[in-house]
Amino acid sequence: MPVLAGYIAYSISERAALAAGLVAGAIATAGGSGFIGALLGGFLAGYVVQGLVKSIIRYAKIFKRIENDIIVSSFISINHRCSNGTCYKSVCDNN
Repeated sequence: MPVLAGYIAYSISERAALAAGLVAGAIATAGGSGFIGALLGGFLAGYVVQGLVKSIIRYAKIFKRIENDIIVSSFISINHRCSNGTCYKSVCDNN
């Protein structure tokens, strides 16, 4: 039964859900719910992992924008300090 649940989850959310589906099937078998439990566990694991993957991708795009803004603004700030002749030793070694 774990293999059934694993591959049901795999069909919904690819490789990311395979292990979660196998675990759900093993829990269903150990709990005595058998085929129906493994079937429901596979679907549940697949859709939960699919939701997690979509939310992680969405937040990764947001953090990537923030990261780019921080890097660019830091570089501009360091470059501006060094070009004014007030360069600090910890920032750059123009002095």
